[in-house]
Amino acid sequence: ALNDDDEFLWTRRRVAFSELIPTQAEAIIVREVLTCLADARLITTSEAAAEVAHEALLREWPRLTEWLASNRAGIRLQRQLTSAAAEWRRADNDPGFLLTGARLAQFENLALFSTVVLTQDERAYLEASLAERNRREAEERERQGRELEAARQLAQTGQARAQSERQRADARRDLVVGSHRRCRDRQCRSRGAAGGDGLRAARQQLPDAL
Repeated sequence: ALNDDDEFLWTRRRVAFSELIPTQAEAIIVREVLTCLADARLITTSEAAAEVAHEALLREWPRLTEWLASNRAGIRLQRQLTSAAAEWRRADNDPGFLLTGARLAQFENLALFSTVVLTQDERAYLEASLAERNRREAEERERQGRELEAARQLAQTGQARAQSERQRADARRDLVVGSHRRCRDRQCRSRGAAGGDGLRAARQQLPDAL
């Protein structure tokens, strides 16, 4: 186990077999390894847990200290994940206890890129958190899609209304222009008729003047 101080002191702790067995398919292999370690008196075991036999092994066993040093950050993250998963289980898998945001991304990277092997409970917790994130993202995409569609329809309605207004304005303008043109034509004909009558009258009066 990794202490929480800045010196990264390793201390032993009792670990349940469920934490040591990643999948049921690997259960037999893990138990055989644990049996070998116990026979060599490197660990002690009970019916459901195992523990390093002596804390000195954490400092004096070269291969173990090398593993611990190379996986220090991953082990610390896994401890946090173990604690969070346990809280989720105690809360009857309440979605409010699932991982979100940057914290979820951090543990997702741990599962994808670290050499640390997650337990079944940790994987179940992480998978539930990822599923919830995907569900929320899908809902957000659907919401944005609905808003985009509503905005598109609103824009189309506005365009249709504007086009209708332009058409009505064009019709009113054409009506006014046509009315003015007809009025002008009538005025011209009236002036032309009046001028013709005057000319005829002048011609009629011309012989009398002579």
